[in-house]
Amino acid sequence: MSGQTWFIPFIVVAVGGLVTFIIFAAIKHSKKQKARLQEVAMSLGAEFLPGNWKIQPAIRGKIGRKDFKLTFHVVSTGQSSVTYLDLETPVETMLEKLEIRKVGGARRFFKKMGLAKALDSGDPYFDAKVAVRGKPEQSVLAILYGGYFKDPAGKLTSHGFAVSLKKGGLIASKIYNRKKDMQIQTIHENLDSLVALANAVENKS
Repeated sequence: MSGQTWFIPFIVVAVGGLVTFIIFAAIKHSKKQKARLQEVAMSLGAEFLPGNWKIQPAIRGKIGRKDFKLTFHVVSTGQSSVTYLDLETPVETMLEKLEIRKVGGARRFFKKMGLAKALDSGDPYFDAKVAVRGKPEQSVLAILYGGYFKDPAGKLTSHGFAVSLKKGGLIASKIYNRKKDMQIQTIHENLDSLVALANAVENKS
């Protein structure tokens, strides 16, 4: 009995120590994240929005004449959660739908079988790597054949982004990798690609 009496407080202390360590590590990570985002915002000449316990930090700014926003959102997968990085810029278009995805193993297989719904851009190299869907299809095809769409679309998808048209804007989203995605040059390249993509969509729709 005396052994059990000693063991229970030990478990309580151990669990408490583990919880404290996790909280401390999370706070430390959050501070590093915010400091890095401040550096990124400064390099972009943009505004850093620190967020709070309910809202993720963000960056808001302008590239050329285009506004942009860099944000994060968390998706719960049951026992764990996944953080996504989102890049967003407004776009004026009559398109009802636009989706741009990297062609993975499953999509490549379905495409070979003739079951994929992606549009044909006329460029086999591009089509083998990037899947584009949208409505009206004729309008999307006009954008695909426009000449300024494929390069930024290819760059974003090669960096792991999926792009979609939502609420009057183009949103590029990917699972967040802190080491890779917070490199200043990488962020500049991805934002430049998103803005170029938005301009390509507006010029042909």
